[in-house]
Amino acid sequence: MIRGVYAAILDFLFPARCPECGCYSDRQGQWCQTCLEKIIACRRLPVPVPAYCVLPQVDALARYQGSIKRLIHRFKYHGDDISLAYLQTFLQQAMQTLPVFSVDIVVPVPLYFVKEQQRGFNQTEKIFHPWAQTNGFLWQAVLVRKRPTLPQYELNRCQRQENMKDTFAVQDKGIIRGRIFYGR
Repeated sequence: MIRGVYAAILDFLFPARCPECGCYSDRQGQWCQTCLEKIIACRRLPVPVPAYCVLPQVDALARYQGSIKRLIHRFKYHGDDISLAYLQTFLQQAMQTLPVFSVDIVVPVPLYFVKEQQRGFNQTEKIFHPWAQTNGFLWQAVLVRKRPTLPQYELNRCQRQENMKDTFAVQDKGIIRGRIFYGR
């Protein structure tokens, strides 16, 4: 009851708006249809030959710029739950534009434990876990991050590859053996 009243007051004081154009929307997390269609830019990314045997397909849902970049940054570094709602709405809509694919499990990319303790959450889990559940995919945390890494945005392509080399390990190979998985 109190939570509902609090939400109504916040909606009155800070009405929901599209994060791209700023027009009013019915609820927090909702984009206007025009902006959502403009932001969704699904495309297949090239996979280097050595990685192809374990990761045959990589799809980008949008360009990392503008409102998407701002929302990810506000959520990842400031824990902004309203940004999370916009990202989850975007994800649900963008994934509907991709061809249907068969997946046995969804594997999240873990943070280094110190970074997760500092931040208080793993943004990958917060954004993608509800999507996986809604779509009936098994969420399986089978990777462990063995060491800290530098932020990828500060590095060029070669430095990124070196930065990520030998960073992850599979905790239980039996869980993923013979399965089709979707890494996030």
